Amino acid sequence: MTIGGELVCAELLEETERYNLYAIPCTVDGEETSLRAVYDGKDGTYRVLGRYDGAEDGILQGRGVQPLEEGSEIVFTFYSYDFDTDEEGWYETDPITWDDTVVMEDAALGDGFYWYQYEIGDLYGNVTDTDPVLMEVLGDAIYPYKP
Repeated sequence: MTIGGELVCAELLEETERYNLYAIPCTVDGEETSLRAVYDGKDGTYRVLGRYDGAEDGILQGRGVQPLEEGSEIVFTFYSYDFDTDEEGWYETDPITWDDTVVMEDAALGDGFYWYQYEIGDLYGNVTDTDPVLMEVLGDAIYPYKP
């Protein structure tokens, strides 16, 4: 998915027959936060609801979703991991400037190699990561990589 032409890491929070709710890690005007966005299953469109600061030091904040202000600078962030060096970090996109014309839409990843991994959480807060699998994207097809 993209917002304003920049690829985003849209984490699915809730999925129903009517809508999907996403969290998108980012900074807004230099402050770490996330956006909340929704996919409307009825008309097939995405809509950015606003920013959501969520939990701070384990305490849920009561502010809810705050609308984005026109002219705000948004930089989207991705968790990154280098399997060769075991280094973890964050990748940042180029900034976009928010206004009412910014669109969220589906986008192709582009041909290349991508690591796929699931993070699975249970009701008790336990989190498990699956082993990563290297996949190759060619056009509209995705294949397990075979050296």
